[in-house]
Amino acid sequence: MDLKACCEQHRDELLALPNVVGVGTGTKRTHGLETGIPCVVVIVTHKVLPAELAPGAAVPANLEEHVTDVVDG
Repeated sequence: MDLKACCEQHRDELLALPNVVGVGTGTKRTHGLETGIPCVVVIVTHKVLPAELAPGAAVPANLEEHVTDVVDG
């Protein structure tokens, strides 16, 4: 599945997660550096450590074969 279709298919489930305010496509950034890797970008009001989230409330690291990137909005 291509990146845009993956984003569209998972948009509603991602927007239902706590703090998620937007979903789109872009390229992954790690420690503030551009990696050039295409990804599903998930915009949150504020980042929360995975251990602080309820079970099932974390943004998955991958959707289909595409990585995700959680960014502060």
